[in-house]
Amino acid sequence: MTTPAQGAIPDSRPETSGSDTDHRELEKPEHSDALYQARGPEVHELAHRPLLTGDVLRLPDGQMVTLVQHPCAMANTRGRKQLTATVDLAPNSWLWRGSYRLMPLPALIPGTDYAVYFDDLVLVPHPDVAAAERVTILSDFGLNLLVQRWAHHNTRIVVWTKTIHQHTARAIEEADLVADTVGQLVASGWLPAEARTAMNTWLDERQPHSTLTYRAMLGDPQARSTVRAAARKHVRQLRPPDVTGDDT
Repeated sequence: MTTPAQGAIPDSRPETSGSDTDHRELEKPEHSDALYQARGPEVHELAHRPLLTGDVLRLPDGQMVTLVQHPCAMANTRGRKQLTATVDLAPNSWLWRGSYRLMPLPALIPGTDYAVYFDDLVLVPHPDVAAAERVTILSDFGLNLLVQRWAHHNTRIVVWTKTIHQHTARAIEEADLVADTVGQLVASGWLPAEARTAMNTWLDERQPHSTLTYRAMLGDPQARSTVRAAARKHVRQLRPPDVTGDDT
């Protein structure tokens, strides 16, 4: 039997009542900081990171939402609409017990508690998503906790975040790799859009003597260091010869 993620605290109350109860407990963080990778000005330091599940966005009309789809699903809806859940003020900062229709986001903005409301979904046109301000990037654990609660809201099934991470780690690794390499190219003089295109094109190339693309290889934890090494080499080849900087 699997156990909750290290640093996570199982909720002491069963996640639902009735005959369909799974009798396992949803997880929660030891502290609100465990939910976030970047908030406020910190988000600008990760400006080249692709949008990912759990990112909190402020739309052009001021409404805040979070992305609840997998990155592949979001990519497949370009030109149409993205499924999001509303992010709004929370009545209190610690709604983990019994509040299974939401994901608490305590101290999302300093001094203010918010929550993701799974029963208030919004289809947002892609241009509005592209023009939105990214307010928050969840940590790996925060993203997995969002997926856990979103899946439980829809299915009443409880899946430990450690298990969820086995399926989200590839997308997280890809987002981090793109953020680092695009940042290096931009620092060397590339335009951000051209740098993103260059790295995404490279990710879809096949490694020499392999049938897998670099993007597909990220699905294998043992192959990720190989992909990172290849990415460093590729960035060195793309940067002007007189530009130096830190590698990925």
